[in-house]
Amino acid sequence: MSKEEKEILAELVMVLAKGIGPKTGDKLVDAMGSASAAIGADIDALVKVGGMTLKSATKVRGAIKTVLDEKAHEQEYEIVAKHGARLVCVWDHDYPRLMRPVTGRPRILWVKGEMQVRDAVSLAVVGARKCSTYGREQAARFAGQVAAAGVCVVSGGAKGIDSAAHWAALQAGGRTIAVLGSGLGKPYPKDNIELFGKIVHEQGGSVMSEYPMMRGPQAENFPARNRIIAAMTMGTLVVEAAKRSGALITARQANEMGREVMAVPGRVDSAVSGGCHEMIKGGWAQMVTSGAEVLDVMMEQEMVLQGGDEVLAGQLEKDGLSSGDMDGKSLDEMGGTVEEQVVGVIEQGYSESQRLVLVMLEGGGRSFDELVAMTELEAGVLQGELTMLEIRGAVKRAGGGVYQRKS
Repeated sequence: MSKEEKEILAELVMVLAKGIGPKTGDKLVDAMGSASAAIGADIDALVKVGGMTLKSATKVRGAIKTVLDEKAHEQEYEIVAKHGARLVCVWDHDYPRLMRPVTGRPRILWVKGEMQVRDAVSLAVVGARKCSTYGREQAARFAGQVAAAGVCVVSGGAKGIDSAAHWAALQAGGRTIAVLGSGLGKPYPKDNIELFGKIVHEQGGSVMSEYPMMRGPQAENFPARNRIIAAMTMGTLVVEAAKRSGALITARQANEMGREVMAVPGRVDSAVSGGCHEMIKGGWAQMVTSGAEVLDVMMEQEMVLQGGDEVLAGQLEKDGLSSGDMDGKSLDEMGGTVEEQVVGVIEQGYSESQRLVLVMLEGGGRSFDELVAMTELEAGVLQGELTMLEIRGAVKRAGGGVYQRKS
């Protein structure tokens, strides 16, 4: 068994141990140096090094011993493999970059499918399960537009707005991630099992959860699920939401994390859009009416991508691992720094329209009207592609409304 596998199993012990949440897990690993050391620490070490009270240390040691004695971590690991899933730890290079520095984020994610660094250029699309036809149409319109521009669409895999967003991203040929409020072995809702399969097998996206494989859906799981959606994305778009809804919880959490929050207006007399209207009136969500506007908001955020390779390298060192233990790859072989991988995806992943725009800018700066004439793209489509190219660092706006290709 490799050092990485041993460390994954140690992380799993902490997650399965009753009473050890993400914050306690972080404290234990920080104090002891690694998850392996943390689960091997006796009560005395937990008190002296971990800074716990005798009562807390006794409970923690007992919870860890129970998992180890019952071999619950080994059983879970076998179930993960049986279902074709994998465990992605907080120090893993596949762990969502934007979520890594967030306090209280899960130390392990159960994942089916492919995770990509470029998924950090992402948008959460959330809303009502019992949505209107208008809401379903708008969720599909916005998700399809941003997915076609290269943005990863993240949602909760639920009925209604979530499903419409996932399907639209797939139909646009883009990437999408579903974050579930149940274990991957008991996907919820069952009506969306086909959708989850298409996300994983047809578009190279992923379905993930912070819960063990066979955990069923429970009411308390979903607020935590919403926090993951907010934490791993650059911004959150609420399409339809009542004044008291899970979608508003996601939006508030995104706002507290300093992420962009946007809302789609609905009918003024529609209760299912009441939450969106309150967000807009309250000034903590921007009203948007097209995918191009969403991309503009994401670009203006100029978000600093924290918690990148410094955290990864530091955690590897703590855990007694080297970058060479991570699938035999160095950080450079994984794709370089987070900024290089996410913000500067200059040479790969462009849509056909984006490549066309870049070709037209090779000869020098062009105005928007000139690019419309040269590319023959619709103005709304061109605006979205230009904004996405700006987010990726391939194009910049010069004076006089001229667009230039960055060297």
